Amino acid sequence: MTQTFHQSLRETLGERLASFAPLKEILPIPVVLFPEEDFIKLEAGFRLVLSAQQKILRSLRKRHSQEEILKLFHVPPKAWRFIDWNKLDANTDAIGRVDIVPTTSGEYKFCELNIGPPVDGHQMHQYCEPVLREFGATASSLKGGRSTYDDLASLISKRCAADGCQRIVLLDLDSYQTETPLVYDEMRRHLESACRGYDVHLIKNSQYPEEWLTRSEGRKTLVFRLFLEKELVEDEWHLFDRIVSSGAVLLSMFEPYILHSKIWLALLCDPNYHKLLSAEEIAAIKTFIPESHRIDASNLDALLSDKDRLIFKLSNSGEGKDVLIGSEHSQAELRAVLENKLDEWIAQEFVYTLAPAFPQTHWTQSVQQNAVLGLYHIDGRYSGFLLRCNARSRVVNLASGGKAAWVLSVSDDEYNKLLKQVSDSACRRGNDDE
Repeated sequence: MTQTFHQSLRETLGERLASFAPLKEILPIPVVLFPEEDFIKLEAGFRLVLSAQQKILRSLRKRHSQEEILKLFHVPPKAWRFIDWNKLDANTDAIGRVDIVPTTSGEYKFCELNIGPPVDGHQMHQYCEPVLREFGATASSLKGGRSTYDDLASLISKRCAADGCQRIVLLDLDSYQTETPLVYDEMRRHLESACRGYDVHLIKNSQYPEEWLTRSEGRKTLVFRLFLEKELVEDEWHLFDRIVSSGAVLLSMFEPYILHSKIWLALLCDPNYHKLLSAEEIAAIKTFIPESHRIDASNLDALLSDKDRLIFKLSNSGEGKDVLIGSEHSQAELRAVLENKLDEWIAQEFVYTLAPAFPQTHWTQSVQQNAVLGLYHIDGRYSGFLLRCNARSRVVNLASGGKAAWVLSVSDDEYNKLLKQVSDSACRRGNDDE
């Protein structure tokens, strides 16, 4: 589907396509198409997996103390007092992305659950629009073309109205380069347009006004954090504490640390918990989650013996770090790493990734690349995919030189209409040239 569409774009737009990818992190043709039928299946599967996670969490909460839960998911002690247990139990204001591997066998596997506000990639939606406008189409005209920022704006507006907030603060860290177009300016512009009646501020932590930290002004402020807990340094922890103490509404504190741990992949696969789940939830887990195990002294030797079909992941790792493909390491090498934090690792069935051909360095060149899709959910709504692909690494992320694009879910009718619009545009350009 995408390859045919890309070829039509090349024939129609020629070298002008190179102007649609202003950043090195973006695919030279930043539009990827995806069958609506498969999107519907993945959305339904993701809903069932999240439902199963909540049922298991409720069981854990009944049987374990808060401290035991925090230790189970290896939450850093500094973050303990910033867990909103009421929000965790109620499962409100949920934001996240499931990373999905399209496999060589034609299946899809959920390789990671990313839960929490700092989940990135939404901004890639904006780069597909200029390409579509070239032949008279827009993403908003497609059923699957909605920006995730629409869902985020809806959630933030709802919380502001419920809590009496007057300002929205997108809080960034000084170490982030938000002046680049890849990061959060588009989010700010989108919220300014969609959240009428509220002041929207994109600021660094050092720019947080002292007056907003008073109780009277804190209650008027909704804070959406743009950083992970592990990225905070000592002074930033102090500011975060003061923001919480001011009475500001935080769309999320650090309870996602519990929800996005890779330990969940093993818990969901553990048959001891399946008695809590519906038949549909169990089927979704078996269909979409690769076989996963928590590692301990009792199963370490067996898992190392089976290493060539496994991938090893640290529970709270990110950006492709602390991920070890078993076939690329000896048993001794793996043992030396795993035994250092044995209970923080999981072993998961290694999934062979479909490697479609996408442009890599120049739009005329297509290269086979390992691909990972990211399906977003915000407050119960599901929208399009982020695509990340990498021709050089089987652990797919931008930090290792990967590329990104936005994926639009389209029906067969929408796909055929897009191809016709491209063809008609080519004819018009040909007539103009004459």
